[in-house]
Amino acid sequence: MTTVELTDKDATPLHQQRFPLTFPLPPQSKVDVNPPTCASADADGVTKDGGTEGYATVTTPNRQEHKIRNLNLTMGRFITTHHLPLQQPPPRLRAVDGDLYIHHYGNKKVQIWLKEGDQWVGDISDGHHHPLLQDYRLFVADDIEPTWVTKKTRSTYKGRIRGHQKSVN
Repeated sequence: MTTVELTDKDATPLHQQRFPLTFPLPPQSKVDVNPPTCASADADGVTKDGGTEGYATVTTPNRQEHKIRNLNLTMGRFITTHHLPLQQPPPRLRAVDGDLYIHHYGNKKVQIWLKEGDQWVGDISDGHHHPLLQDYRLFVADDIEPTWVTKKTRSTYKGRIRGHQKSVN
């Protein structure tokens, strides 16, 4: 079992935290996730050999664990931030089924992958079903780190966001 130091962020419920979350954890290793190609790119950034330019190279992040409320289970996630998107999560991550890889890039853009079996499934979005917990859905909203919540909790959070948006306008 991984031991994680608690920070001030841990005192704030996950759904109230702002992203990208920053933790002073040391990187494990530097991995070039998307090695550069020698081929030339066209106007869309697609290289003649089929590769794509303009993707980030990131440091392999540590796994962060957060307890799922009312269950004796923890949620794992890996978080990176870069000004460019990722083509795929770095190799050799110690991930288990249901873990999320969250990459923040650009101006509040986010990419989310879900670990299922021996692969990362990309393009995961708000409301996606958890692979092991049938009553849990992914909750994704602006300025909130993506997390697994029950269908009822997700509905409550969405209602609060709509109510807040109406009061601001």
